[in-house]
Amino acid sequence: MLTKVKKFLFYSGLDKESHHMVKSYVSQSNRATVGLVSGCATILIAAMFISTFFVEGVVSNRTVYMSGMILSFVIFLISMLYAREHSWITMPLVYASSFIFYTYGIIIGTVTDPGQKTVTFIVMLVFLPVIFIDNPMRLFAVNAVYIVVFIKLCFRYKTGAILQNDVIDAIAFGVLGLISGIVINRMKIRGYMNECKLQEVSRFDQLTQMNNRNSYELSLEEIPDHAECSLACIYVDVNGLHELNNTKGHDSGDEMLKYVAGCIKTYFGEDLSFRIGGDEFIIFVPDTERKELENRLDKMIRDIEKANYHVATGMEIIKTKYLSMNGLIKSAEIKMYQNKKQFYKDRANDRRNDFD
Repeated sequence: MLTKVKKFLFYSGLDKESHHMVKSYVSQSNRATVGLVSGCATILIAAMFISTFFVEGVVSNRTVYMSGMILSFVIFLISMLYAREHSWITMPLVYASSFIFYTYGIIIGTVTDPGQKTVTFIVMLVFLPVIFIDNPMRLFAVNAVYIVVFIKLCFRYKTGAILQNDVIDAIAFGVLGLISGIVINRMKIRGYMNECKLQEVSRFDQLTQMNNRNSYELSLEEIPDHAECSLACIYVDVNGLHELNNTKGHDSGDEMLKYVAGCIKTYFGEDLSFRIGGDEFIIFVPDTERKELENRLDKMIRDIEKANYHVATGMEIIKTKYLSMNGLIKSAEIKMYQNKKQFYKDRANDRRNDFD
């Protein structure tokens, strides 16, 4: 029971690992929302600030409008210029935006115009929990703090029926906003979770548990970023898959592919290893000496041959300042085909010798 409550309060009903998976989606959504809302708020508050020079009834709000306009514009600039590259800024911007909008609504509704029913703050109580994504615990804490501050200021600046109505409205709409925010946030987060799973399926080879062709093509432009000095490409082709499928069945062929994939992951890791075809694999290795790569490749080949499987391999390594991904991959592929040709030539010679 306590585990379920914890998952609900801190992870919107997901487990910790799943919640971490959608963290980037939540950050992107909040960053886009902060930029849009702060930009719109800057324009609207600027219009209200201008109106204070022409409408007597809102002159007392001029300072509040000017402050809100400047702060909203600052948040807009930060979200546009810095938040995309520095994701840790996003949540502080969310809290800063909430502080500005809630505080703006509280001051307008209590300090500068205590004789009127509060509208802006009540709207914020319903609006903000719905547009920003956060866990239920923080949503509740943030709403509760601002409602308490608002009610205290109401008792200080308001009287009579307006005081009673505003206090009741703040509590009622605060609860409504909190419930709506939690429900909509959970729907958004679960939607992101489903998207994560779909992306994982679309970029992950289910048989070998490796990155697939789709992942390879989507990652090609980013792969050079992993290397500072050099980047190696190792092209691997499994020999005899077609023959094994024909003689012993596809299950045997699948077992061979899984075994080869396991050896690749053991010696070269998973992040930059891809199954790009039925019997083809590509591995990228950044900043590693040729001798070490050759040793690891030889060990991998020996492990594969111990299981009575065979692979053709080709390796190329290029300094990053001369790097061309197409040239690197093509060179490794050509060497792999040369190795494959030699393998079948040697096998044909062995068969002739056996016959003789």
